[in-house]
Amino acid sequence: MGVTLYTGGCRSGKSSLALEMARETSENVCFIATCVPQDEEMHLRVKKHKQERPSSWQLIEEPLELAKAISNVDPSAYPVILVDCLTLWICNLMCEENNSLTTEEGMAAEAEKLVDSAKQYGGEVIFVSNEVGMGIMPANVMSRNYVDLAGRCNQVIGKGADKVIFVSCGIPITLKEKQE
Repeated sequence: MGVTLYTGGCRSGKSSLALEMARETSENVCFIATCVPQDEEMHLRVKKHKQERPSSWQLIEEPLELAKAISNVDPSAYPVILVDCLTLWICNLMCEENNSLTTEEGMAAEAEKLVDSAKQYGGEVIFVSNEVGMGIMPANVMSRNYVDLAGRCNQVIGKGADKVIFVSCGIPITLKEKQE
């Protein structure tokens, strides 16, 4: 058991592969969703994602307090946690009314808390995150800040993870794997 990070571009197949890994690891999975649907199209995406998961899985909808949510799951009941996705979590933190997350240092501290809670969990924790830094430099300050925060988060989670898988065109490429 350990910590795995799936990352890649939008629609790269990373969520599907993370779901597959969770299914193969245990029948008892806790899915932590970070999405807060704001429009009809996002509601439809959430509905489609729900249909892809077994109905027996526990669902926790937590847009902000991921480390706390992980700490509150019983690993004997749910040996696998799947968090989808970190980049929506970052967006939620940035848009929070009392937003204090504006620096890479602040993001690194939040990501460290997340890694610590995942390592203390005692089961398998699977994170999904978009790799948003491979495109062009965004034209506005908020978008550039988002890219910087997402990049810092992915670096911290990747460094702390036992396994990191980059997904492109539905093909998983293992970037890091802890040797047992």
